[in-house]
Amino acid sequence: MTATATIATVAAGLGGRDVLPAHELSEQEVVLRARDGDHSAFRVLVKRHESRVYALAMRILHDPEWAQDAVQESFLKAYRSIRKFEGRAAFSTWMYRLTYNQCLDMKRADKSGRYADWDEERTAISEESKVSGQSLSSSIRGPGEEVERGELREQLGKAIETLPEAIRQTLVMREIDGLPYGEIAELLEIPKGTVMSRLFHARKRLQEVLREQGVLPSSFGAQSSEDEVEEETS
Repeated sequence: MTATATIATVAAGLGGRDVLPAHELSEQEVVLRARDGDHSAFRVLVKRHESRVYALAMRILHDPEWAQDAVQESFLKAYRSIRKFEGRAAFSTWMYRLTYNQCLDMKRADKSGRYADWDEERTAISEESKVSGQSLSSSIRGPGEEVERGELREQLGKAIETLPEAIRQTLVMREIDGLPYGEIAELLEIPKGTVMSRLFHARKRLQEVLREQGVLPSSFGAQSSEDEVEEETS
């Protein structure tokens, strides 16, 4: 399926023709018309937002066909519930959340094995995830490293569980789902600076807990302020 397949599929289900002068209408006007049952207005919303939500789905699912399915299902859900959309958040944010949650649901329901470790990783971010400016596995070398990595993974999972929910959610979105700071901010409806602050405190807290448990060497995570600024602004 191509990136425009969602438009064709949803449009076919809606029927009719595009009659709105899409370039002349504000987002709010289009949403209001869609809420009133104007099918052509909803097609305009699909055309405006499909590329962006498809990019989100690709970042999470890493598969073009699965991403297209996720986007299509998300727009269908949006169409079915558009009359309940109250506009407290922007339509783009609402659509983003629908797509994000749809991708997570698809991963949980997958039976092919491609995401076999994903649910565990969302609870216990794998040893390859960046808790600081380097991977945790880089601190483990030599004989028995596989056993040590398993122990590290277990300890990391326990450490993550000690984080406040808001901070843990932000960390997972960044390290497992691979979302940029701006997209996390949009999904959580918080400033980008708050996202960066949460990630900083999450990584710092995890390092402290793992050092206390003797899992990490005291030198792990040492990173100059210049490197940290560069990472956070990427």
